[in-house]
Amino acid sequence: MSVSAPLSASPSSSASAASIILVVGSGLGGMIAALRAHDSGLRTLMIEKSPYYGGTSAFSGGGIWIPNHPDVQDEDSREAALTYLNAVTGGKADQGKLEAYVDNAPAMAAYARSVGARLFKCEGLPDYFSDLPGAVPGRQLSPRDFDGKLLGDEFHRLRPIHPGFLGFERYALNMDAIYALMNRQRGWLWEGCKLVFGYWADIGWRMRTSRDRRLSMGRAFVGYLRKAMIDRGIPLLLNTALVGLVREESRVTGVRVKHNGNEKLITSRAVILATGGFEQNQQLRDEYHPVKTEVVHSLTPAGGNRGDAIRAGQEIGAAVDNMENAWWSPTVDLLDSSNSRVAGQLFFDRGRPGSICVNRLGRRFCNESISYDRFGYAMIEDHRKTGANLPCWMIFDARYRQKYNISNIPPGWAYPDWRLPKEYWDSILYRAGTLEELARKIEIDPHALAATIRRVNEYAHTGRDMDFGRGDTEFDRFFGDPRNRPNPALGAIDKAPFYAIKLELGDLGTKGGLRVDEHGRVIDQSGEPITGLYATGNTTASLFADSYPGPGSTLGPAMTFGFVSANHAADSLANAGGRGMACARTGADLTGG
Repeated sequence: MSVSAPLSASPSSSASAASIILVVGSGLGGMIAALRAHDSGLRTLMIEKSPYYGGTSAFSGGGIWIPNHPDVQDEDSREAALTYLNAVTGGKADQGKLEAYVDNAPAMAAYARSVGARLFKCEGLPDYFSDLPGAVPGRQLSPRDFDGKLLGDEFHRLRPIHPGFLGFERYALNMDAIYALMNRQRGWLWEGCKLVFGYWADIGWRMRTSRDRRLSMGRAFVGYLRKAMIDRGIPLLLNTALVGLVREESRVTGVRVKHNGNEKLITSRAVILATGGFEQNQQLRDEYHPVKTEVVHSLTPAGGNRGDAIRAGQEIGAAVDNMENAWWSPTVDLLDSSNSRVAGQLFFDRGRPGSICVNRLGRRFCNESISYDRFGYAMIEDHRKTGANLPCWMIFDARYRQKYNISNIPPGWAYPDWRLPKEYWDSILYRAGTLEELARKIEIDPHALAATIRRVNEYAHTGRDMDFGRGDTEFDRFFGDPRNRPNPALGAIDKAPFYAIKLELGDLGTKGGLRVDEHGRVIDQSGEPITGLYATGNTTASLFADSYPGPGSTLGPAMTFGFVSANHAADSLANAGGRGMACARTGADLTGG
């Protein structure tokens, strides 16, 4: 079936035969919902406004945070997971939704495996608040690489990889390669050789495209689920944007869409919204976020998530919540091949020894090794206090530059300074022979910066950060350099030349959106569920409030509540007669194995 086939309905007619369940958005949350609805005996249609499928999920690392999954049950439990989540969220979260997540996430992961996704436990990867009660390492599940050739022509409609997950702008990185190459850990050379050899040995594919057919991380997960959709004949219409929802009294009966410029109506017994947040909408960012941030610093696909479903929900009376929060992350300005400014990720670079982050007063403001979301909130808090953050600066020395990458900039051992584009210097990356000269280049008080670095160098010698406790937690140490003693996350900054790079407040999406209940049903402003309308992922207000519990905390809930929404919709339609459709689930219950 052609994914770009036009809708058969005229602009004023109803495509009532098109679907029982309509899924809006083609990220992992929408895909798992479409698959589960189909396997529950319902006709299913998915629409996507972009010419590419995969959404923000295809741009992501692809991990899902699944507490108490079978591979970690010896250390984890339902009680431990809830203890941890309550500690992380500090009483701000809805207890019923937290319990629904903990209870359904393992079943969702088992179902994803049953439709073909190969998932593995990330050994030792800690929760982001590893010092809180109930924290357990290994809760993240990640996808194995997927052969894009299995998708046929659909390979070329999959959203291209995020540049930050490409080695030397060519080789698709996976989790094994990233961890090995990040600090040149044991086996790093073998991992690098596998990437390079696998790419160039694929001669037939190289003659067709420069894109690596080995899909990794988020694109691999999307590949597994898209293949499952193809096998089931679930239609996916690209270039089909949500215009509005049709509500008749307490029930949603369809959607208005624009397909190739033509507005059409699709009727449906249930709608599942999975279109992401509003981070690509500058107007909404300005309206809701506590500080001024720019779309260009977001790590999500340009022009993608503009809050279409959130706006459509509000227009029919749906309630919203948590709109001031985002999945924050510091980003750096980089240049693409056309010399346009793009955002580069800075997830774990801050936690390596030989670097610190300072505000524009030359002072540290937090433990640099904390997770990217917590670092973003620290930037906001410091800016509120000092007015001298947003942006801030990451300072590092020649040893750091030689050993480690900085976002998409490879380490000096692989990519020395002379190979970097000339336009990077004193624009994106600053370099100087002395700290005083560097401070003057980036307009920071040289005496304040020198005092800060003297203090950090003393801490590096003793291994104890007396100001912010950098390196004290399991999380800090995991993303440091184990070769650095006595503290893997803290090192002296004393070898010239010295470098600086500006950190902006970016994000991986927004945390605010439609209010939903524990079944994924959208709630209206009176507090009642809107019959036939469900939502998941960043289209909804995050069940974690303003926190980020662990790696995969965006995709895990998106997929889980997509799964939960499809189950509830199928059960509801079965009880209502479902227009004669059989709603009994096929095969085993799929809640395990």
